[in-house]
Order: sequence, then C-alpha cells, then structure tokens
Amino acid sequence: MNAEHKIILKRMITLVCSVTAMACLGQAIAGMGGYLVGQGRPMYVLLGLFGGAAFSCAAIAVWKSYIVDVTAANAREREDEGPPP
Repeated sequence: MNAEHKIILKRMITLVCSVTAMACLGQAIAGMGGYLVGQGRPMYVLLGLFGGAAFSCAAIAVWKSYIVDVTAANAREREDEGPPP
C-alpha cells in the first residue's frame, strides 16, 4: 500500500468514526428523551455516551496520524521539485 492509499484510508476511517460517534450520541439523547414520556432507558444513555466518546477519540487519533502523513507527503513533494530558478 503506497502513501497515497494510506492517506485516503485514514480519511475514510476518520469519516466512519465521526459518523458513528454522532449516531452513538444520538442514541444517548434518545435514551434521555425517554424520560420525558416516562420510559427512560439508562442503558441507552450509558452505551451512547461511552460509544460516542470512544469513537470520537478514535477519530481524533486517526486524524492526527493523517496530518503527520500529509505533512510528510508535502515535504517529499517540495524536495522533488528542487530549488526555484
């Protein structure tokens, strides 16, 4: 797997983790909303908050490694261009 494919894969993983975190946090909100109608679900709230936090941390970690890869790729491109005339 070359560097360009690795960068694209990291972007996709970050996207999936971010969307999953939003879905988990939505589940937590739904569990809390159940208390408005008298049928609160504490397990939904706990799983939603835990899942949302876990996936958002994973997205941030992958994004940070993505930034390192992009910075290295940009440095390699500048080296390949050579000095200006």
